[in-house]
Amino acid sequence: MTEQLINNELIKSCINQDRRAQNMLYKNSYARLMNICRRYARNSEEARELFTIGFLKILNNLEKYQSQMPFESWISRVMINTIIDEHRKHLNFNQHHQFIDSDELEFKNAADINEYEKQMNTEQALSMLKQLPEATRKVFSLFAIDEYTHKEIAAALGISENTSKWHVSDARKKLMKQLSTTFKTEQV
Repeated sequence: MTEQLINNELIKSCINQDRRAQNMLYKNSYARLMNICRRYARNSEEARELFTIGFLKILNNLEKYQSQMPFESWISRVMINTIIDEHRKHLNFNQHHQFIDSDELEFKNAADINEYEKQMNTEQALSMLKQLPEATRKVFSLFAIDEYTHKEIAAALGISENTSKWHVSDARKKLMKQLSTTFKTEQV
């Protein structure tokens, strides 16, 4: 999505309930927002449902958008917050886990990770994320992809910062195991 495609006139038209403008906004933001939904959803049906709820929230709150912030960032934030709200309704994130020392969070071989990154495509990454336990996947996505801090994640999901750190650590370990297994079998 480019800034030329979404401008203040389009936003004003959407606020004024112009269906053509809303359709244009939908088409111009679909790929970005659906990618966000796919990261958090268990399947494509849930991703579409989250997209619909989030897009309606974006349309209903367009008058709150402030042009100092890039529009793309604003709609992404609204979508992520919507997803968090929806999952908060359905999930119990208050699982208590033992916190792992930050020393254990370090990857054993950063060069291996960089090599995996080069060989991996988006679909493979999404597939690996989907194999993580749901709460772990959501916390990891917020932290590693959407750049939330542990404090922000804890506040958004109603968990402790240590639980957030545990989920990120657990996700990293499981993803590393998946990566090493995937790329060992591909090289054989």
